[in-house]
Amino acid sequence: MSGVRENRVKIQVLEEAVADLADGFHFYDGI
Repeated sequence: MSGVRENRVKIQVLEEAVADLADGFHFYDGI
């Protein structure tokens, strides 16, 4: 169970990182 929970946390961190990158790309598109 703990392994599954750790993977879930990693996925959440990755999703946040992707969201930040997406915001960065939108920011550059705005320029």
